[in-house]
Amino acid sequence: AKNPSLWIRDVQMVLRYSRTGPFWLPLRNESCANARILGNTELTIDYFDYVVNGQYKSQALPARSAGTPQ
Repeated sequence: AKNPSLWIRDVQMVLRYSRTGPFWLPLRNESCANARILGNTELTIDYFDYVVNGQYKSQALPARSAGTPQ
């Protein structure tokens, strides 16, 4: 890949996901950049306390007649 910046030598990223019910959601993002002036810089973002709203199972919606209000 092309170098992202004149000031940054290289960037490494690790994206981790965790299964929550039927969904795969971000768990952690780790990145390490080697900057020409500042040296190595690390950033870690942790995701937690997910609350999934709604039902997990897909269910068909009930049929509506033309005269039934929504």
